Amino acid sequence: MSIPSTANLLRPLLELISKKDEISLKDATIALGEKLELEEEYLRELQPSGRQTKFEKRVGWAKHYLGKAGLVESETRGYFSITPLGRRILKKQPDFLSIRNLEIIGNDKSFLDE
Repeated sequence: MSIPSTANLLRPLLELISKKDEISLKDATIALGEKLELEEEYLRELQPSGRQTKFEKRVGWAKHYLGKAGLVESETRGYFSITPLGRRILKKQPDFLSIRNLEIIGNDKSFLDE
């Protein structure tokens, strides 16, 4: 399996975070790589800058989009956790979350009141 797109990491990352009180991005990246059973060569593939792997970068962007939508928050520097809204989304949304869905959620949470 190749490295999933950022959009394909949204739901698995949110599910992973929901099982922890708090988690660091590094620990989330490792756990997500194991959960998705990614091959080591993909986990080590570097960005052109050579400072970060492509997988780390995509997990970081997925966390960013989840945070912008209010589904995760960071109360402790370097760690993040799921919000009550994030838990509601896990229960109400289909298996796939898209970046577009998160933009809508970030701007209008009223649809969750149904």
